[in-house]
Formats: sequence, C-alpha cells, structure tokens
Amino acid sequence: MTGVDEMYIKSIKIYGFGKHVNREFNFKSGLNVLYGDNEAGKSTIFAFIRSMFYGLTGRGEENYRKKYFPWDRFDGEGRAVRFGGEMVFESGGTYYHQVCIWGASKREDVCTLNEFYTGRVVKLAPGKSVGEQILRLTADAYDSSVYIGQLASAIKSGGDKDGVLLARLSAVSGFDGEEQTGTMVKQLLKEKMDALKAPRGKNGELDQLVIKKLNMQNELTRLSDVDNKVAARKESLDELFKERDRLLKKTAECERLLKMSRAAKLLLTKDKIMTVFASVDNICAELDECKAVAEKYNNEAPSLKRLIGGIVSGVAGAVLVALFFLIPGLSPAVKYSLLAGGGAMVLLAAILLAGRKKRSSYIVKNGNKIDVFQRIEELEETLSQKEVLIQSYLDGQTLEEFNEKWREAEQLLKTSTDEERRFCTSRPSAGFEETLAAIRKETEPVMEKIGYIQAEIDSLRASSNVSFSEAQEALNGIDEKINLLNDEYKAYALAYEVLEESITEMQTTLCPGLCSSTEKIFNAITGKNIKVKIAEDFSIMVSDDSIPRGINSYSGATVDQAYFALRIALSDMISPKDETYPIMMDDPFVQYDDSRMSNGVDFLCSYAKNTEQAGQIIYASCHKRVLDAVPDATVI
Repeated sequence: MTGVDEMYIKSIKIYGFGKHVNREFNFKSGLNVLYGDNEAGKSTIFAFIRSMFYGLTGRGEENYRKKYFPWDRFDGEGRAVRFGGEMVFESGGTYYHQVCIWGASKREDVCTLNEFYTGRVVKLAPGKSVGEQILRLTADAYDSSVYIGQLASAIKSGGDKDGVLLARLSAVSGFDGEEQTGTMVKQLLKEKMDALKAPRGKNGELDQLVIKKLNMQNELTRLSDVDNKVAARKESLDELFKERDRLLKKTAECERLLKMSRAAKLLLTKDKIMTVFASVDNICAELDECKAVAEKYNNEAPSLKRLIGGIVSGVAGAVLVALFFLIPGLSPAVKYSLLAGGGAMVLLAAILLAGRKKRSSYIVKNGNKIDVFQRIEELEETLSQKEVLIQSYLDGQTLEEFNEKWREAEQLLKTSTDEERRFCTSRPSAGFEETLAAIRKETEPVMEKIGYIQAEIDSLRASSNVSFSEAQEALNGIDEKINLLNDEYKAYALAYEVLEESITEMQTTLCPGLCSSTEKIFNAITGKNIKVKIAEDFSIMVSDDSIPRGINSYSGATVDQAYFALRIALSDMISPKDETYPIMMDDPFVQYDDSRMSNGVDFLCSYAKNTEQAGQIIYASCHKRVLDAVPDATVI
C-alpha cells in the first residue's frame, strides 16, 4: 500500500440530525475514537455520514427521514434547526465539501458537492449518489465492508463458541440476507445477469437502455434541426428587438415631452383660473356692497299695509272736507262734524305716512350714479358667467383634484431642463400627440412581427420536452450507464463463470489473497503467526501449524482480532488500486466482556500506531476502557 492515497473523512458539521444540533466533529488519519454512554448519539453520527454519501435511504426497514428528523425545532439561540449538515472528505487526492439540506420528501432535498479548495461544482452522473460516484461503492457494499455496526462481530459458529466467524464475503457484491452457499451465489449472479440482458425478448435493463439510446439519437437529429431553425429565427428576432427598443425609446421621449407640454398647459390653466377667481372676489365684494344698500332701501320703505291705510285715511279725510264745502244747507253741527272728521282722517293719514319717505335706490361709484337693483342683476349674471368659465377650465374635476394635478405638473417641470421647457411651451400638445401616434403606428407592425416569430420559436421548442444540450447530456448519461452496466454484466458473467467452474477454483484465486492479507495484518499488529481459512460457506477458521487442521483452539478475543484484520484486508481489497477506504466501527465490542473489549481496543490502537498501511478508522464505544487506551478520544 506504499504510495497509495488514503480516502478519509476530515470533518462533519451537523445542523440538525436526530438528537444532534449544531455539532462539529474533526477527524484525522489513523484511529479516531468517539466515546459516549448508551443513547449518546454515536450511531446517529455514523447514520449522518452514511446519509451524506447515500441520502436518506436507511438500512432494512428503517426510515432515516423520519427517524433522524431533528428532535428540536429550535436551537439554544431560538433559531430554526435545519435538517442536514456539511462534510469535508478527501478521495483520490482531491478534497470535497458537501452540503445537504433534507426536506419532508426526496424532491425537497438540496445537496451540493464542490471541490474544497477551488470551489468547482462536482456534477454527479444521473441517478448516482456521492458514495457511488466518488467512493465507487454501492450502499450495500458500504454497509458490508467499510461500515461495521453494533453486534457486527458476533460469532456465528453453531455450537463452537470459540471458533468460526462468518464473514459473508458475498456481501461485498451487494448480496444481502443470510450466509450464502456457492449454489445460491451462482443463482443470484444468474438472476442479476438476466435482469441486465434478458435471455429472450428485450426486457433487460441493458436491452432497454440500448433501445432508449437509439430513440434518443433519433431525437437528437430532430432537435438539432429544431435548434438550427430556432437560431435562424432568433437572429431575425434580435434585429426586431433592436428596432423595437429604438421605437420604444423614441416613444418614451415623445411621451415625456407630451407630459411636459400638458403640464405647462395645465399650469397656464391654473393662472387663468386664479385670474378668474380674483375677478370673482371683486364681483362678490361689489355685489355684497350693492345688496347692503338694497337691503337698507327695502327696510326704510313704508310697509304696504301702512301705505294703504294712510292713503285710504287721506282720501276719506279729503272727501269729508269736500262735503263740508260742497253741500250747502247743512246744519252747523253736521258741517262741523264733517270738518272735524275730515281733519281727523287727514291727521291719521299724516301719521301713517309721516317719516316714511322712500330712500334712494342709487349709489354713486367712480362719479357714476348706479341703480343698485340693476347692478345686482348685472353682477349676478357676470358671476354666473365666471362660474361657468371656471367649470370649463376644471373640466368636470373638483378643485382639490386639480390642485393635485398642478403639484404633479410643477414637480415634472422641475425635473426638466430649460431647453425642454422652452421646447414644450413653444409647441402645442397636439403636435406631440400626432408624433406619438405616428411612432406607435410605426411600432405596431414591428411588435406583430416579434410576436409572430416568438410564437414560431415557442412552437418549435414546444415540440421538444428537452433542449438539444439536455438531450445530448442525457445521451451521454445513457452511454455512461450502458458502459457501467456492461462492466457490471461482465463482472457478474466473470463471477458466474468462476462459480460455474467450481467453488474450489474460486477459493484458490480469491480467498488465498484475502487470507494472506489478513494473516499479514494480524501478524504485524500482534506478533502472532496464524493461519486463516475461508470455508465454502464463507465462514473463517483461525489456526496455526501446531493445531490439527479443522480445529480452532484460539480464544474468542483472538478470533475477534482476526475478524478485524479480515475486515481491514477486505476494505483494502475492495478499495481502488490507488486508494484505501476508511473503516467505521459503531461499538462492535458492545457484546464483549471487559477483557475481550480491551483486547479489541488494544488491537485497533496497535494497528493505527504501528502499521504503515493503517488508514482512517472511526471507532465509537461506550466502554470507559477506551478513554484509558485513547486519551485524545472525542467525548460526545
């Protein structure tokens, strides 16, 4: 493994995942220990790392999206907790920065992957997770090799408590379930091969992809023709857009001049209205004066009843006095009675009419004698005409509304230049309106052409669900998937061929290398020379030359150590040739007593410290013995 890069996780930052909120963990090459009591959240950390690589898929029947949704909605500072986090890891000599925010469903998930130092976006192949593309491991292979969960080192040896440990090497290929026999593995491989390439018909995944590729190539030819037509029409559209923009700019300039012309006219109307209002004020003042004189005249004139009574009394008195002189032969008593009655009636008339001489209804103004009643009629007529004139200026609007328009007009003219104001006020607004109408008339056919060409382009684009570039990218994705599936098929075919020849043949090619690596790792750490054999049922046996074949007399702790050496060798085997994978252990000694647990921890510490080939190990435990062996452990 000299000169081989190490794939390792540098750090994680959890926004919210299960019980963890705003937690950060930094890791180094070699052994990293997470210590915490039961239910402290150690398994949650491993679940978070797995979710970053493969999404919220979970294992078995577990639903990660529900199980690990943040328990707390708000953090200690009252901020809403986001479901997700960040991870920085190195693979193939490149550092990556990944951010994931998960929602209530997969469609709401937002995940990004960038190169850590350059910030360049790393694009994943369609349908690929980060773990599948960068680690080149399926989720099942990750669970069966890189990750060792609780009770994952449990010994399954039937009645032999000291000996056989099932490695389930078939799980490396993604097979799941109980231990596999060669026949079962062969059957599984055949099923997977048939699923890719159907023996009859075209229902295999690869068969369907080839058909899809052919259809996509035909679609690309059509899309290329559509894109060429769209490009040609867009050139015409761009020229029309330039002409439209020129006309719109000209329209805007003319509209501004028209607004300023109307504003100037409006302010001129304001001056006229103010002049009329001033004239109305003078008329009202004179009218009030004339009405005051007329009122006095009407008050000082005798009332009609008194006037009639005075006249009747005077006439009656005159008649009685006339009878005194005109009728001869009357007795003195009668004559004097007529004379006395006539005098009384005349006196009464004088009393009724005394002091009620009618005042004059004229006034003198500027040396002219004016009849106030006639002047009142003239002023009221003039005032009525002025009101009609004001209403014609207001054009059905209230004075308050006109005042608002005057303010807007004044504000508009303040923003104009002296040259613009002179230009607008020297020309009638009708000229601007005519010019504006002409420009708009010129704009209409241009807009119609734009709409026609745009509709044509939209129609061309509507004939395709995707663009040429998207279809080309999809075709590339199909090619890549076909290549991957072909490689997968070849791998299954090769495995099937090997199994078909014989299980013994497989054990003479695959197992010796794995067993040899396991023995070397075990010897390098413990100094013990052991022999490891993988049986046909994929169980392992640990022995040495001094022990009869098939008998395992080593203690459970030794077998456990051999198991970890096997897992390390297995990780090396499935790793790419130029890289080593990390190993993540979630309290695998949870079922051990203190003695066996100590041996296991010592084994890992020795491996990390004394072996040049040691990669990254992230080990979580609830045993306090770990703190004695690893002082720099991270306490959760």
